Amino acid sequence: MNLPTPKGKSYRGIGLENTSCWWLEWSDINNIFGCYSDIRGTRTTDGGNYWSFNYTGHSYNTMYYGVKHPVTGILYGATSSVHDMYQSTYLADSRINTGTGAVLYSTNKRRGMACAS
Repeated sequence: MNLPTPKGKSYRGIGLENTSCWWLEWSDINNIFGCYSDIRGTRTTDGGNYWSFNYTGHSYNTMYYGVKHPVTGILYGATSSVHDMYQSTYLADSRINTGTGAVLYSTNKRRGMACAS
């Protein structure tokens, strides 16, 4: 109590994050990655009981979508420096044209991600 929240740990949420959640991607029954605006993403390793930011390689503002390859199990995530594309104040192309993004991938259930080539 009265100390900064320790980084790198998992915490229970209340189910209400103060941002947009675009997608949840299950890599297996316990490992789920939540794709968010502004906070990039959250990760659980216990089926959703506790969530953390304990992953590397994703530095964009938003991850919009995740998908698991059905054969290899590699996870892919679509990211952008622009949040809330075609929502709220980002309805015009002129607001997003200067944005950047990447398709990231993980071979270890999103503990670390790299740019897909």
